[in-house]
Amino acid sequence: MAFFNSINNFSKMYNYNSGPTDNYETRKYAMLPKLHGTNASIHIDGNEITAYSKNRKLKLNDDNHGFANHVETVSKLIRERLGGQLMPSTLYGEWCGKGIHSGAQDMVCQLPERKFFVFAVRIGEEVFTDFSDLHTDLEEIGFVPVLPLYMEAVPFQLTPRIHQVVTKLNQTVLELESTDKFISGMYPELEGNGEGVVGVLWPECSWEDYFKYAFKAKTEAHRVKATKQAVSVSEPLPEDALKFCATFATKARLTQAVSELGLTYDMRNTKAVLEWFVKDVEKESKEEVLAMGVQWTRIIKTLNPYVVKLWKDEVALAEQLTTEDILQIPVDENEALERAVHSLG
Repeated sequence: MAFFNSINNFSKMYNYNSGPTDNYETRKYAMLPKLHGTNASIHIDGNEITAYSKNRKLKLNDDNHGFANHVETVSKLIRERLGGQLMPSTLYGEWCGKGIHSGAQDMVCQLPERKFFVFAVRIGEEVFTDFSDLHTDLEEIGFVPVLPLYMEAVPFQLTPRIHQVVTKLNQTVLELESTDKFISGMYPELEGNGEGVVGVLWPECSWEDYFKYAFKAKTEAHRVKATKQAVSVSEPLPEDALKFCATFATKARLTQAVSELGLTYDMRNTKAVLEWFVKDVEKESKEEVLAMGVQWTRIIKTLNPYVVKLWKDEVALAEQLTTEDILQIPVDENEALERAVHSLG
């Protein structure tokens, strides 16, 4: 059983994953209502059903707002409705209702009885955000599937198109300041605000990608940092800045770096080669950058994907690695490549 990780805000998620090249695709998202409860999960493995909070296994005498006791009460139904088709698996959701957050004005905190709202199902290493085939079973147990507020195609290129996505997100969060549209659809007699929006890849993804691309955008009352808007991104670079990166990130410059440093095409030489490369570009491009009116630190971030891809391709060619071999480079090593470039800014 894997505990649920923390989710980044939109800006951090987007800035980490976005870039200027065709390698950065548009991804399909479901924008879910963020519910103000306590994170909870249920692990199903044969006849064994276990309740968890965000970071610990629960027991009947060591519970979290009564969640373990509720799971025990409906355990027979869980086995009957889900046991045969979900083994082993984990339901992730939010346990919500009166008393969990005393004094909160959120509509979900006014529920007459506590409910388990399911927003994801994990089977193996896959996370299903679209689990509509299980909705009837979940509802029979008394659980509530979290339905998307809307769907969105999010472009992971730093172009003006992303601002349309941001504008709609901010508008949605602003509307949730006054009423929770998701909860009011089930309980029209209740009043109260929502907590915000959680964006997740749709309809499924790996466990790793779920947290890499998921984001949250909270209403003002729930933001721990005072900001004018829930969601923002840096201004996209002008088209001439993107062309600049493609022009300066050349194989000839990389060959020169390897030659002058007296190194070989080996991943262990990554940091030294990338530092030389970026410094050389900075030295030769001062006038061009000044003319574009763009800060050099932003140029580095945009230059990064070009340089990293060029270097990895040349290393693969030199070592006669296959595409499959390249994909096996650990994620933390990919991050090291990026840090090597970012550190120069």
